Amino acid sequence: DAQESRGLGDVYKRQPLILLSIESFALDEVKLFELGVQDVWSLGDVSDVLFPKLIEHAIVRKQVEYQTRHLAHYDALTGIANRTLFQDRLDHSLLHARREGHVVSLLTVDLDRFSVINEHYGHDVGDQLLKQFARRLSDIVRRSDTVARLSGNNFAVLLEHMANEHVITGVAEKLCSAFNQPYFIGDHEIFCSISIGIELASHVDYEGSQLLRHSELALRQAKQDGRNGYRFFIANLCLLYTSPSPRDS
Repeated sequence: DAQESRGLGDVYKRQPLILLSIESFALDEVKLFELGVQDVWSLGDVSDVLFPKLIEHAIVRKQVEYQTRHLAHYDALTGIANRTLFQDRLDHSLLHARREGHVVSLLTVDLDRFSVINEHYGHDVGDQLLKQFARRLSDIVRRSDTVARLSGNNFAVLLEHMANEHVITGVAEKLCSAFNQPYFIGDHEIFCSISIGIELASHVDYEGSQLLRHSELALRQAKQDGRNGYRFFIANLCLLYTSPSPRDS
């Protein structure tokens, strides 16, 4: 499965690599470093005393390299994909979908009245709420889907190989239902519903910027219609489906 392969790849990317060569000809060290090799040594130059030090040095370098890359692609607060990684996966998914004739669906998700919760309980509670929300969202969707934090309390879910709008409706309803359950943070029991905007890549000819823009417009419509629901985007902002009745958190 694609997600498992991606996870396995992440494990290997964390492992330090040292190349010991017995060849006399020059190696392309730049290319080797690009492939993830930390050090290149001639086997004749490595003693029993030096080798453990090489291993320790490679481990430290790999840890620094991995942390740097992780911070560049994952949200520091929630640990899920950030906007940079989301954009990369969106572009890759759309390219593959266009080539293979598959459909990609995008859900943009917003926590309702998050600013009110932040003001009432404080930013520390707000941060904990975002963490719990990200975990809950990741647990609900498939492992092959991408969950990302785009900004603040704005998140995105990229669904691949899901063309049937009725199936997507089921996903949206499942999300709305799940997020009507309370969050427990310290001594607080907090209710915070969500609003969702949805667009399909086939409707925008697999254009990433339009896909995101349309889903955000649909999200705005869901909020204007009372929150705690979802809306599909169409050109005149009519509704394809009726979402659950709005309920203030």
